[in-house]
Amino acid sequence: MWLREFGDTPDRVDLARCFADEPIAENYLSASPDGRWVMDRVQKGDGGEWQVFLRSQGADGSWWRVADIPDKCVHAVVGTDALYLLSFRDAPHGNVLRLPLTSGTTVAGADEIVSAGDTVIEDLAVTRDTVWVVDMDSGPSGSTPPSTPAAWPSPPTPSCAAATPTRRSCHCTPPNPPPSTTLIAHS
Repeated sequence: MWLREFGDTPDRVDLARCFADEPIAENYLSASPDGRWVMDRVQKGDGGEWQVFLRSQGADGSWWRVADIPDKCVHAVVGTDALYLLSFRDAPHGNVLRLPLTSGTTVAGADEIVSAGDTVIEDLAVTRDTVWVVDMDSGPSGSTPPSTPAAWPSPPTPSCAAATPTRRSCHCTPPNPPPSTTLIAHS
């Protein structure tokens, strides 16, 4: 990966670090909404093994590894003030971790914000105030999938199943949802 800065500065290699297996590593870059942080999710081939790296965009910013392959962090999203990780380490159905954006932090210092449950966490998205989690209860189990995709409202209107002062868990039930799929919002 090369870094090109604006101006007359020559291009330079920006990643001097240990990858899972460099010849088959696939890099997926994203940035925090405010542009202060850059994340590199590195997949080792097609085996579902991931590493996560972060770097501050400040003058003294350098890359560091946040999560390694044994951490089983298969997805990550950079928010404005935190990194959100979907991890399957010691959680066969997955859990969501929150890690403050501070140089040098690793998954070992992350807080669990969505615990593993009976459903499998499939995906997550982060907005300013909410972490959206998609989980799957089970497959179609012998049923034929619909021939056309289900219409999802935009934005989804949740019907809250439970609420506490510190965490709200909402199960969004859109009209004609795909079989056994639930959106859960945590804020």
